[in-house]
Amino acid sequence: MSELAVIEISKDSFLRALELSDVESRLSGPDERDFLFRIVLETLASRGIETLDSTTNEPGFELPMRVPGTSFVVRLDRPTQNELALLVSVAFVVAGDGHVDPKTVAATALAGLLARVKKLNTAEGERSVFEAVRQASPPTAKTITLALHGRPCRHPSVQCRFMAGDALNCGIDLTGAEATLLALVEKNVLVRRNSVEPREYGVGL
Repeated sequence: MSELAVIEISKDSFLRALELSDVESRLSGPDERDFLFRIVLETLASRGIETLDSTTNEPGFELPMRVPGTSFVVRLDRPTQNELALLVSVAFVVAGDGHVDPKTVAATALAGLLARVKKLNTAEGERSVFEAVRQASPPTAKTITLALHGRPCRHPSVQCRFMAGDALNCGIDLTGAEATLLALVEKNVLVRRNSVEPREYGVGL
């Protein structure tokens, strides 16, 4: 059984606590932070995870009763931490979709998308292309290719098929991006936003 770690969480610190400093550095503003923090709170509450007072480690208030701006601690095993971090990463991509209002998206709505993202083939570049939708504006095959090509590989440990010859950077091309986007649409992770070229893509909630 995985050992439980005591993690302190507040609106200011939760991304660092989940080892998501890269997400924190790319937030577009306080509204995105509020959205991601709400998703964390809703997820912890839905799983019945006990909150502890951050100064005494004694059982704290129920999550919906937390006073804004205060911190609390939770005990999470590593698999739960990893899944919560992945959920926040997925929510971050959702928050960047101009066709989605984050204020209307609940953690329960993200659960299905998270399950589909977890099944993506990272070695085939599917995770990287999904994540790049956030950076591409508008999110087309061309802009996604530009967002990835020549930049450090997002998942170097999996021997991605798009890894460049230097074994460090992404070597994806337009053809590879188009094929991967098609696969993501088929897997209901992304949707096409229009029916004419250049086709734009968004998150498949």
